[in-house]
Amino acid sequence: MEELLEDPELLELSELDDEELSLEEELDCLLDELLLSELELLLSELEELSELLLELSEELLLSELEEDSELLEELSEELLLSELEEDSELLLDFELEEELSEELELLDSELEDED
Repeated sequence: MEELLEDPELLELSELDDEELSLEEELDCLLDELLLSELELLLSELEELSELLLELSEELLLSELEEDSELLEELSEELLLSELEEDSELLLDFELEEELSEELELLDSELEDED
């Protein structure tokens, strides 16, 4: 065994193996750093996209709310107009009825006077 440790070729191979392991570890570390950097970049882009999506969602929601509000306003106006027309018709009917009633009373009164 001592002969193996004293053999210069074996010592050199052992040193090369140690260097190779060290280089592999360094390469692994660099790859890990690169992957971490890429993941951080992707996370940042994902956050930006998420914010943009949120903004677009808010804009879409606001747009839909505005459209709904306009439709509701139009429907309210139509309903109000319809109710006003109905009320107007009722008022006219009532006024005509009043007039007819007054005329009938006058006719009745004239007929009684003739009798």
